[in-house]
Order: sequence, then C-alpha cells, then structure tokens
Amino acid sequence: MRSPKTLRKSLVISFLLVSVIPILLIGLISQTYMTRQIAANIQHKNLMLVDMLANELKGQLANAESTIKNITVLLSDHLHSDEQTNSILDGIVQHTDEFSAIYLLEKNGRIENVGLSTQQRPTREDFIGLDLSQLPLFQDTVKHRKPMWSDAFLSPLTGQLTITQGIPYADGILMVDLDITHLSGTIEHLSFKDTTLAMVLDHQGVVIFHSDPTVTKQKRNLKNIISMPAGSLGTAGRFTYQLDLVPYVGCVNMIEETGWTVIISQTEAELSSTSRRVKNLFLICMLVSVAISVAVAIALAKWLSDPLSQLRDHTHAIANGNYEAPLPELSYGEINELAKDFHHMTDAISHRERTLKELATSLGAVSGEAVMGLIVSATTAFLDAEIACVGRMGDDGHLDVTSMIVDRQMVSDISFSLTERPLDKILEEGLYVYASDEGHLFDDHDQLAAYRIKGFAGVRLLGQNGNVIGMLAAMSRRRLNLNAGDKDILTIISSRAASEIERQLVNESLRDSEERYRKLYKKSREAEERYRSLIHSSADAIIMYDLDGKVLYASPSFTHMFGWAFEEIKNQPISFLPDAEKSSTRERIKSVIERGIPCHNYETRRFTKNGDLLDVSISASRFNDHMGKPAGMLVILRDISDKKNLQERLQQAHKLEAVGTLAGGIAHDFNNIISIILGNAELAADDITRDHPARENLSEIQTASLRAKEVVQQLLNFSRKSEHERLPIKPDTIVNESLNLLRASIPKQVSIEREVAGDVYTISADPTQIHQIVINLCTNATHAIDGRGTITVRLSNLDVDADNHGMNVDLAYGRYVRLDVIDSGHGIGPAEKTRIFDPYYTTKEVGKGSGMGLAVVHGIVSGYNGTITVESAAGEGAVFSVFLPALDQPAVSPQVEDTDVAGGAETILLVDDETPLVAIGEKILTRLGYTVLAFTDPEQALRRFESDPDQVNLVVTDMSMPKMNGDALIRKILAIRAETPVILCSGFSETLASTSYAELGAAAYLEKPVKRKVLARIIREVLDGGE
Repeated sequence: MRSPKTLRKSLVISFLLVSVIPILLIGLISQTYMTRQIAANIQHKNLMLVDMLANELKGQLANAESTIKNITVLLSDHLHSDEQTNSILDGIVQHTDEFSAIYLLEKNGRIENVGLSTQQRPTREDFIGLDLSQLPLFQDTVKHRKPMWSDAFLSPLTGQLTITQGIPYADGILMVDLDITHLSGTIEHLSFKDTTLAMVLDHQGVVIFHSDPTVTKQKRNLKNIISMPAGSLGTAGRFTYQLDLVPYVGCVNMIEETGWTVIISQTEAELSSTSRRVKNLFLICMLVSVAISVAVAIALAKWLSDPLSQLRDHTHAIANGNYEAPLPELSYGEINELAKDFHHMTDAISHRERTLKELATSLGAVSGEAVMGLIVSATTAFLDAEIACVGRMGDDGHLDVTSMIVDRQMVSDISFSLTERPLDKILEEGLYVYASDEGHLFDDHDQLAAYRIKGFAGVRLLGQNGNVIGMLAAMSRRRLNLNAGDKDILTIISSRAASEIERQLVNESLRDSEERYRKLYKKSREAEERYRSLIHSSADAIIMYDLDGKVLYASPSFTHMFGWAFEEIKNQPISFLPDAEKSSTRERIKSVIERGIPCHNYETRRFTKNGDLLDVSISASRFNDHMGKPAGMLVILRDISDKKNLQERLQQAHKLEAVGTLAGGIAHDFNNIISIILGNAELAADDITRDHPARENLSEIQTASLRAKEVVQQLLNFSRKSEHERLPIKPDTIVNESLNLLRASIPKQVSIEREVAGDVYTISADPTQIHQIVINLCTNATHAIDGRGTITVRLSNLDVDADNHGMNVDLAYGRYVRLDVIDSGHGIGPAEKTRIFDPYYTTKEVGKGSGMGLAVVHGIVSGYNGTITVESAAGEGAVFSVFLPALDQPAVSPQVEDTDVAGGAETILLVDDETPLVAIGEKILTRLGYTVLAFTDPEQALRRFESDPDQVNLVVTDMSMPKMNGDALIRKILAIRAETPVILCSGFSETLASTSYAELGAAAYLEKPVKRKVLARIIREVLDGGE
C-alpha cells in the first residue's frame, strides 16, 4: 500500500499537469448539469402542484355534486309544499358555506322554489317565476339529462360571480350556485412565490380563479392573450407562453368534468436567474481554482482526505433533512461511505416525491368515509410513522377520533382531552411537533401509553369560517423529524381532512333538518296560510332612485298605493311632492345621499296619480354599488291614513269618555232635581180633586220626570255599555210617546206626520232602546232638512215569504215590525251612503254632531238580529227603514199601579243633604201616617239615633252626603243596633255601581226619583219583612 505521502506527491504532480483542463471540464459539465437539474426540479414541482390543485378542485366539485344529489334525495323522499321546499332549501344554504343559492326550475325553465341566504329571503317573491330557460346550463342539462357544470357567470339570484351545477330532478332541473370564494380558497390556501402564477380557466379561456384576487374579479379572458402552442388549452402537460409580453413556463392540467384548465407557471426570467447564478458561481470557482491551483497544490493534496470525510457527513445530514449541517474534516477511508450516503439521500427524496404524487392522486379520486382512512394511511406512509389519526371536535371538550391506524390496522373508539398536552399545544399554535421522548404525555391514556410513543406531530383542522373543527396527528415509536416541506405537505393533507369533516357536518345538518321538518310537517299547513298572509298583507310601497332622482324600481304596492305603474315612471322622476313638503323633503334627501344618515318614519304627504293627497310615513337609506360608492336611495312609503283617522277617532273616544265621566257627575244632582219636581207634582195632585183642570198637567209633569230619569239612565248606560233587559213589548206606544217628547225639542217649522198602526206585532226589546232608535233617527232627519220640512214616521207589520222575498232587503222568512223614518232633506250621496253607519263619521259642521247617532242605532238593531237600510239619492231626501223580528207571544202588559197607598204608624229616620228633598219626603211619609225624624246632617241624625235606638223602626238615607256618606252611616247605625232596617237611596253613586246595597248592610235600594206609591210599597215590604 502506498503511503499517504506518495499519494499526496502524485496528486500534486497530476494536479499541476492537468489542473486547468479538469477544472474547466468539471466546471462546465457540473454547471450544465445543475442548471438543467434545477430547471427540471422546478418544472417537476410545478407539475406536481398543478396536479394537486386540479385534484383538489375535482374533489371539491365531487363533494358538491354528492351533496347536491343528497338534496335531490331529500326532496324526493317526501311530498313537500312550496313553503316547506323553500324552508328546506333555505336551511341548506344557511348551513352550507359553499352554496350561495339553490333553486328548482320547472321544465319550462321558470323558477318554482328557491333557497336563499337570510339577507336575501325577503326578496324571494322577486325570483319565483323567473324565466331561466335561456341559460346554457339549463339547456345543456335538459338536453343531456345528466349533471352539468356551468362556466363562471353572474348569478341571476345573488348577482355574484358563481359556478352552477344543474342536475335533473323530477320534471325539472335543480340548480345550485357554488360560492366562488369557497373554491378560490383552494388556491389561496396554497403558498406560492411572488413570481409563481396559479390560475384556472374555463373552456373559453375566462379566468375563474387566480392567485391574484384582483384578476379573478376582472373575469379576464386569456384565450386570445396567452400565446401558447396550439392545442395546449384544455390539455395536460408543460408549455411556454406569453402573457402581457412576459414569457412564462407553465404546467397545465385539465378537469374533464367541467372543461377547466389549471395552470401553474413561472416567468422564464425567474427560471433563468437561478441558472445564471449557478453559472456565475461556477465561473468564479473555476477562475479562482486555476489561479490558486499551483499555490495550494501541496495543501490540497495534504487535506484531500479531510474534505472527503466532511462531504460524507454533509450529504448524510442532507439526506435526513438537515441542509445547514457544517462540513467536517475528511479522510480517504470514507469514500465508500460517501457513495452510500448519496444513494440514501436520493432514495429519501424519491420516496417523498412519489408519496406526494400518490397522495394527490388518491385524495382527489375518492370521497366520503373512505377519505379519512386514506388520509391516516397516507400520513403514516409519508412521515414514516406507525400511528396516525384524524378526529372531530366533540361537544364535551374531547377530540372524537373518526379514523385511526396503528401498525397498518384500523382502530376505533378513541378520544383525547383537548385541555391536556399535546393537543392543547396544537390548538394554540396550529401545527406542532414533539420530536422525541414524549411518551410521558400519554401516561393518562392507557391505550396510547401502551404504544410507547416517542415522536408526535399534529395540525389543527379549520373550517371555512376559521373555527377549529378537528385535528390530524401522527405518532411514532422513534424520533419524528419534520422539515419545512414535510410540514407543508402535512398542512395540505389536513386541508383535505377539514373539507371531509365539513362535508360530514353538512350531511348531519341535512339529516337533522329533515327530522325537524318531519316533526313540523303537521303544523306546516296551518303555518303556510299564515306565512302567505303575512307576505301578501304588507301595504308598504318600495321604490329605488338613482343619484339623479330617477326611478330604478317600484314595487307593486307602490302602484296599488299611488296609481303609477313602474313602466310609467321608469328612469324618470315622480311628480308627487306637494309644494309645502319640498323644502323639508330635500333636506332629508340631502342628509341620506350626502351623509349616509338613514331617515326613519318621516311623516309627510304625497300626491297620488289621480291628484289625491295621501298621508305617508317614509323611511329611506342610501345604497352603494359594488365598489362601495353611493349609487342611489331606497325609500319605503307606508300609508298612514288609517293611523291619522284612528287618532281623530281616539280624540272622539276621549270626548265620549269625558261625556261618561260628566254623566256620572251630574246624574246624582239631576236625579235629585227630578225627585223634587216629581215629589211636588205628586203632592200637588193629592191636594186637588180628580176633575181639577190641573190634574192632567201634573200627570204630564210626572210622566216627563220619569222619562227624564230614563234619559239619565240611558246616558249612564251608553257611557258604560251596560246590559239592557229585553221584554216582549208592543212598540207602537213607545213610538208615540217618543214622538210626543221629541215634538218639544225640535223647531216648530218641522212637521211630524205619524202613520203608526195600532195592531203591530210584539217584539223583544228594551223600551228605552226603542225610544233611543226613534229619537236618533228623527234627530238625524231634522238635521237633514235643516230645521224646516216634513218628517214622516211610519210603523207597520211585514210578513216575508216566497212572494215578497225578492225585495231589496235581505231578510229571512218570517214576521217583522217595520219602522220607517222619511225626510225631505238634501239626500245622501253614494260615497257617503257606504259610511253613514261608521262610528264618528259625520257630514255636519264641527260642534254639531259626534257621528255616533246612526252608529248607535245600527248597533242596537244588529243586537236585536234586525236590519237597517237607507234609500236615498242626492237632493231627493232619505228613507231609513228598521226591521225587527217579531215574537209569537203576547206583550207584557203595563204594570197597573195599585191605587191604594199603604201607610203605617212607625217612626222613620229620614236623612238627605238636600233640604227640599227632606221636606218633600217628610210630607209624603207624614201623609202616609208615619212619624218622621228628618235631618239634612248625617252626623246629627246619627246622634239622634244613638240617643234612643229603639224608637226608630226604619232608616231612609241618601248615599252621597257631605261629612258622612250613606254607607258609613249605615255601618255606624248597625253597629249600635244590628236589627235596624235601612233603605238606601241615591241619584247616582260610583260605589253602588260596583257594590250591591246588600253588601253595604241595606235592606233595600231606591234610585231617585222615586214615585210616592213605590216608596210606600218598599217601606211596607221592608218593615213587614223585618217583623
């Protein structure tokens, strides 16, 4: 064996003889080889990336198509109403990020059902019936009767750039818009250098996706701009082309299902720059080597073995992924090892590239549950790990494993706590690697602890909304090292796993939705009509203007409200602004358009097409175009005429409420006054003979007093809507009596002609209400003839049978009493005739009527199951006819008062704060034989009773008195002597309106005014009953 020195000398001599030529040859050959190898590696990487991108897009389209087919199955399983179908489609759009709209087309191309996002659902009716028969996708799907994909186009529903699939469904087509931003995430997820372009073109050369989002938004057509070899567009492989005069070297693949072309390319300048750097580096090295070869020949020979050993260690580190390892000293003994290490390095690189290519191909070719098993298998193969798993986030703070492989065997029923290591670290950082000696992290997990794990690597899985939905992990029983490239590929695998988990979540959501809709099916039919009613009941008008005030859109409600059809006002301003509203309206428009401040509930008035003024409430806001610039104004107009009318009616109601309050306030005093009149009239009648001329007048005074009492009661009943007692009565007497009273209250220039039959049928009614009908109709007639003319009142019987059923009044067969009130006034026009029975409606001047008279009559007649009609024309007077059903029973005979008035000799304590009433009561009771102790002060009366309770046989007291009310006096009297009978009297009392007299301790109650005979009878009944 030669000594190292001999070799060193030989090397020195050989180096000196042939140093220059070998250096040059080696340099040129190496430079050429490395340049080509670098270019080939870049092209190979780009080809792998374009394959991976194409397969990823294929996988996403396959998932979308699978989901769409599931939708058709869901819709076909049950017969759904349109509202249910819309709800199902809405739920799918809401829970699926990749779909922006779903719509069912009939065989004629018109939209039958549509599923929209929450923001677009209020506009659903705008799309129902929309004709899409001219869409190429619709025509192709109908022609081929199989699922078809469209090119990128603006969706007619969302107005956004979209990719749509059509699939035959029943007699029509199911079309689904895919959110293009969802697919664009595939390109955005991959990381590229600034000089690398990634794009997808449709079969016409239009850019669908681009690594530069601005190019995607431009929807640029590169068919005629890219100068690529003939036939390259739509085929797979490599090619060169020019874009905007810049030469590119690209790799292309094709998606056969859609005809799309996927391109990943770099500029030739970028590729050649690497080659130039390598060439320059080699040139400098050769020049330096030649210059110093002679000077360092001996040193190089001496150190030759050291650099070879250093080179071996260095290549070994590269083969294990450590490209920054330092170069150690070398010796001749390691030359054989050097060859082995280079071979090992080549095998490692080849293995990774082969695994990556197989992974991209296999993941793009499958879908469903098989994906998860393939993912964990590919992860173990790529990372050379024994264990891998993928799981979903559970609701209980654990990771629920969906697929796991251990030593090439699939296992199940594994879960991990997310709050403990190593999973907590992965949740925080996204991707985390524990290189070795990490088995203690799994001590709490018996099954994993048994695997004796040392290395661990995991990456969290994110959904489209950025939420963590799962985790992918790999585990090994030896050290687990991942370089930057390994981490990138692990991230790519995780994105596919995340897509599959999201697909599973969508399917689960579909199943949950189907179950919910099945449970709601029974209620859906009721809800269907209610929802349809809500949709069609809106009376709000919607109109859109551009910045110049020209109409862009007007809703059908606008046409219904204002009269203008959209075609009449399209692209022009509307002249419906009153002069008085122009200034304030312009200020609000300026605020909305220039400052973007919305206008809410601005009450104003607008002209309709026929010139009427309409009260409206306006809400307006500015809308922007797709660039965010102001484009116009959206205005919602609400008809508030009813609101204004309601406010006016509310004012009238307040007036009536005030009348009721006033009625309660004056009833007491008014009845006391009537009591004085009635009492004096009765006393005067007792003081004269039966044939005295004044007796008839006194009788009329008594009748009028009692009628006045009924009027007060009628006013109280009206203000409190109290119930009325109906009796079988003959209405002729009440009509004549009402006309007699009316005669004194109307002008003498008004003539009243009576045609009252004496044999009219019996009816069931309250006499007071019949009196009210006559008075209100005659008062209305008096106003109609302006206080001068003739009023005819006719009362007759009417038998409705087959012979006269064709009359103008819709009455059932039977007997009726007919009341006609005829006036010779100015008549009633057609417009007024439809409203005369509406509450508060009046044509009289302010202060001359409340508009309630005819409404009250109509209410009374309707309550009796009767009918009221009016026949009139302008200038021809009016005839009001009331038809009341007759009874087949005799009328109640008027109660004949007993002419004998019973008296007595007992002592009565009489208490009332009105001196005249005390005086009259004392006279009446004294004439009846009683001993009367009369007081106007209740406190004095109480002291008198306390002095000798046994002397008083009966107490008669008023209710409302100063110092002490009647109920308080009763309590104190009964406290002294509990068996003392008490009669309570009152003109009106709120206390008695809510509390019975018996609860107050009284034996009887009399409402003023009280006739003498009634008072005498009640006193005897109380005294005799007490005994």
